[in-house]
Amino acid sequence: MINSFRIMHTYFTDIHSEADQYPKKCFSHALPSVRWMVKSGMLLLPFLVFPLSLSLSPFPPEDGDVRHLYPQSSIAFLIGSHSHLLPYLLGWIENVDYPKKRLHLGIYLTPDAKEDSTKEQIQWWIGQTAPLFKSLSLHETTKMEGKEWEEDALNNARQKQSSFLLFWKADDLPSNSQFLTKIFHKSRPVVSSILLSPPSHRGLWNIDLTPDLLKIKSGAQLTEISRVSFPFVLNLDKMDSAYLTFEEGNIRGYEGKGSPSEVFEFSARVMSIPLFLDRSLPIGWHFHPRLPIDERRMSLRYLLADQIVDFASISIPQSRSVRAPLPLKKKFGFEKIMVINLRRRPERRKIMEGICDVIGIECEFVEATDGRSLPSSYPLTQLESFLDPSSKRKMTNGEVGCFLSHYRIWESVVADGLSRVLVMEDDARLVDGAFKMMGEMMEDMMKERTQWGLVYMGRKRTPEHIKKDVWVSGVRHLSTVGYSYWTVGYALSLEGAKSLLSGNPLERMLPVDEYLPIMANVHPNEEWMNAFENRSLRMFTIHPLVIYPHRYTNEKGHLSDTEKSEIYEEKSKEEL
Repeated sequence: MINSFRIMHTYFTDIHSEADQYPKKCFSHALPSVRWMVKSGMLLLPFLVFPLSLSLSPFPPEDGDVRHLYPQSSIAFLIGSHSHLLPYLLGWIENVDYPKKRLHLGIYLTPDAKEDSTKEQIQWWIGQTAPLFKSLSLHETTKMEGKEWEEDALNNARQKQSSFLLFWKADDLPSNSQFLTKIFHKSRPVVSSILLSPPSHRGLWNIDLTPDLLKIKSGAQLTEISRVSFPFVLNLDKMDSAYLTFEEGNIRGYEGKGSPSEVFEFSARVMSIPLFLDRSLPIGWHFHPRLPIDERRMSLRYLLADQIVDFASISIPQSRSVRAPLPLKKKFGFEKIMVINLRRRPERRKIMEGICDVIGIECEFVEATDGRSLPSSYPLTQLESFLDPSSKRKMTNGEVGCFLSHYRIWESVVADGLSRVLVMEDDARLVDGAFKMMGEMMEDMMKERTQWGLVYMGRKRTPEHIKKDVWVSGVRHLSTVGYSYWTVGYALSLEGAKSLLSGNPLERMLPVDEYLPIMANVHPNEEWMNAFENRSLRMFTIHPLVIYPHRYTNEKGHLSDTEKSEIYEEKSKEEL
């Protein structure tokens, strides 16, 4: 024990005069002695009697020196077949709010990195950006002679005298540029972070969520946990962290299965080093590796589409050197996909164009009829008995224009003889996996020869009618439907379009989302229904819903061209 103390004291004394190393504990220099003590079954008692002067530099920071604010740190990335995520992962590194000259990067490639263009992209990126960082190294896990990549990264960080080490797997997409600044100032030895999961990955988190952890609200500070999960940070300035290891050969008496994470947890437990979970800030998204790679790629596209809806552009920056390719556009089994857009709403068209680009939707934009600009001679008549159920008013200009926009689409479907089309309004938000569910539903409907006219892809459900919905046998995701609002998205067949036109709605118009349930004979207002004779529309809904509006009425940024417009002034025949 005394000899070990003298060896370690010598290590600290030799480097103590190096002014560049404040405020390091310089613990990595004592690592050989630490390992000798571990194998001997000894504890780190000598550290408890170290005087503070042995671990701190006597030289105070000079004016303008920020090294004490941004400790030298390391990041270790494990990357496989992640070419779809790379442009955004690397873009985050390039734009992170942390001095790059204070960062050591280690990139570890798994064998499947050769299955796509991941390896080539990484090599190109390193050639472009390596000078920006303190150091940047590339490793292939197949060439590490049985050594765990985590242990290699840990040893490298210690040798480089890093204060912190972040482990990150490329199944996770970071989105918070301030994450390093926040997490590299945590005082605990080991801190994991929880990530968000896309809706289609429901229940698949990056961490084992016990009932107690589920009760923890976002924004909470550190909570002690029993297992470590990626991503996580080691505070290498903490003396206890010297006993942490990922290799079972470094631990005396270990009899577990030998997985690196289990070995690490055991090494922490033996030395009573607590593990913590930090939920104080959102840091990114988790794409669970258990799911097929194609499904993870599509989930990323839907996530980016949501970013476009929420921020009018993708808020996660792309790499300047490795750009994300756009997918080939397709119709996902529909003969035509149409998006209704008002000419005076170019910002909405731009958002929908961005959504179609990142998801790969081949669509046709249909210019909406602007109810504000209708000539007084336009041949339409409102249903005399109609009053809005909430405000007790007649139709607005926006509602008239909305109806006519959909009406023109119904006419074009009949004129072109289209058997299945998808109609969306320009405030449509697609949920993760939307077209996969739509495709499965349409496939089963054709297989079962289901007779259908219209299928809601998005709707506002009324509570009193939800209980009446029942599954359609033999067809995935298809349900019967009762009285509903909205026309944000629906599938339409040729027979459905003919049914809707057969009601001659221009002679007795009411809002289009009232007209659809009337023609399906499920509207609660019998007086309105009795105004239309041919109520033969075969109407269904997809479940769960796959299209929602960009924003709801009570949300910031909500915009309605129907509800908030002026009352439509209908001209009498005598006036015309």
